[in-house]
Amino acid sequence: MTTIDHLPTRRRRRDTTLIDTEQREDRHRVELTWVGNGAWRALDVTVPRNDARCLLAYLECRGDRVEVTWVRPFRPRSVFASPRDAYLAVNLSAEEASAG
Repeated sequence: MTTIDHLPTRRRRRDTTLIDTEQREDRHRVELTWVGNGAWRALDVTVPRNDARCLLAYLECRGDRVEVTWVRPFRPRSVFASPRDAYLAVNLSAEEASAG
């Protein structure tokens, strides 16, 4: 499986306009996949892609905020000030779910 961390640097920068993975200090658990119109799927890279449990959330940019619709674990919709904040929340949620 190819994840953002395993792509060549040149391609990584082109494909990850939402989050700069080189400046990320968290452990890599979440991959963002663009689905169009300012929206991304957040996938848990530790779960096979053919397993529905890999889908953690949908992120959607709306003006100056990012809305997160949680899939696993389910929780009320969240709103974040930046894509980075939304990504970090999804990543933390994935780490907590795997630990508990």
